[in-house]
Amino acid sequence: TAALAAVPGVERVYSIEGDPTLAAMAVKNLEFAGLKAHIIAGSFEEKLDLTLEKMERVDLVYIDGNHRKDPTLEYVGKIIPFVHNDSVIAIGDIRWSEEMEEAWEEIKDMPRVRTTVELFNTGFVFFKSELANEHFTIKI
Repeated sequence: TAALAAVPGVERVYSIEGDPTLAAMAVKNLEFAGLKAHIIAGSFEEKLDLTLEKMERVDLVYIDGNHRKDPTLEYVGKIIPFVHNDSVIAIGDIRWSEEMEEAWEEIKDMPRVRTTVELFNTGFVFFKSELANEHFTIKI
């Protein structure tokens, strides 16, 4: 969250943190660093819908935390109505488990998804209509 909030030109950053202690620590650390971000304490299940409504549309979403197939697919499904042509969804730990690998494969096949890039353990999902429907894996 701090890294995103530090990017020049970024207007709003929202972060949902399930652990209230970590959420409070994040607020203090951001204030100390002079960065602005909205830290929302609560689970994705509780807070994602309300957060998306506040945002109206998303440019970049990073999903990391619940490393299970069904919740990951549910989150992506809720986020997709808020994406636009230049949006990107990054999903952490796509190789965490067999379940997460299955979720990643299903996400790659979602109708609005145009291109995906897998970089180590993170998957990037692009919606740009000008892109070919392709999926890349970068291995180093």
